[in-house]
Amino acid sequence: MNSMTLLKAIGNIDDKFIEESMSPTSYHNKKKSIIYISSFTAAAAVMAVVVFSTGILNNITPQPEDEVVTVANPMIQCADMTEAENLAGFTLDAPDSIMGSDSKDLYVYNIDNKLIEITYYLNNEELCTVRKGVGNEDVSGDYNQYESTTQIENNDITYTLNTNSNLVYLVTWNTDGYSYSFSSVKGIKPEEILNILNSIM
Repeated sequence: MNSMTLLKAIGNIDDKFIEESMSPTSYHNKKKSIIYISSFTAAAAVMAVVVFSTGILNNITPQPEDEVVTVANPMIQCADMTEAENLAGFTLDAPDSIMGSDSKDLYVYNIDNKLIEITYYLNNEELCTVRKGVGNEDVSGDYNQYESTTQIENNDITYTLNTNSNLVYLVTWNTDGYSYSFSSVKGIKPEEILNILNSIM
């Protein structure tokens, strides 16, 4: 029994439908339809992904880059005392040399209560520092603990001396609305300190 006879026997199917089902052209057209549908479905899927992705990207708010905050240096180096006094708004009388120094640096601290700072050197090694600022607060910037703290009176000014091993490392005082400090890196003998203090106004 061939395939044609078998199909007729099973369902008494009309010859026209049997011929169509057996036709290679019919199978090819169905295959092309499946391919067209599959291609269209794939293209639609790709388009949906593109639209979805574009929507997400459009809704993303660009984050601003971290802003760099520049803090101005409060220390301004000055060429001479005239420049320092003009910046600070007050005067400072101090010797050109202290303890045998051969050079010095001069700065003005541009802060709320401005101050003038002179640092003295010998052979590029720091010897001592003099400061003057507005007000009565300690302007020394020295927060060390010392063995002994004493006060002396001189020319109606009260000086506070901070000492280690009988050497003076820090002196602070106030007068006429200004605060002063004198600090020594290696210390100075008490009997020598008054001559230095009398030269700072």
